[in-house]
Amino acid sequence: MRPIVNAVAGLLEQAQTIDPDATVQGLLDEQHITFAFKLVREGSMTLKWTEATVPAPAGLQLTLSVQPSTLVSQREIRRGLVVVHVLGDAPFDAAFIVEGAPEAVVRELMDEKVRAGVLSLGPSQVISRGNTLSVQVLDWVEDPERAATMVRMAARLGAIASEIARRNQADTGRLDTSGYRGAIGKGARALEQQEIEAIERAVAARRKGRQRGALLAGLVIGGVCVAIGAAAVLLGR
Repeated sequence: MRPIVNAVAGLLEQAQTIDPDATVQGLLDEQHITFAFKLVREGSMTLKWTEATVPAPAGLQLTLSVQPSTLVSQREIRRGLVVVHVLGDAPFDAAFIVEGAPEAVVRELMDEKVRAGVLSLGPSQVISRGNTLSVQVLDWVEDPERAATMVRMAARLGAIASEIARRNQADTGRLDTSGYRGAIGKGARALEQQEIEAIERAVAARRKGRQRGALLAGLVIGGVCVAIGAAAVLLGR
């Protein structure tokens, strides 16, 4: 992976190579980017993972998940378990499920350039995690241009998020000092938090349902194995 790390370092200002085979940090369009190859444990499996991450600005309320569309996610949408945002971009909407809040912030973040970049990456995802925004590919990216696209998309997400946070802080300050209704009403922050909490409840319910489904599947498979074993014993007599 060293050639990719070196290629990404060449895109960044003030690049610092943390691990020559795995991680590099630096600036692009005034956004602090971390590009990394990772091994992620998922149960008994070890997954290869590539991500470009940017810090989320202070004051930005956001939860965001952009995931490839699957048969499972489509089934969950039909059951009303996913709060999906259709962005009006047919190729992108067919390939990805966008879930997040506040909806207005999600729609502004996922602009045309971000959608085109993510779509060009193939199976990938964009998520907010703690105080970061990440563009992730569920494999090790070995193409320099694909890696560069990840970095550019992370930088764009960071720039848009910073502009949203700047506007929010300006509007809040105006309300606090003047007392009149500015671009954002006094109850807007509470409404945004309610949106986020609704998404978090939906995600928790979906995760619980998946765990229950996996348990039931395990019980069914175990029962089938017992039945096959019993049949084999009987047939062997």
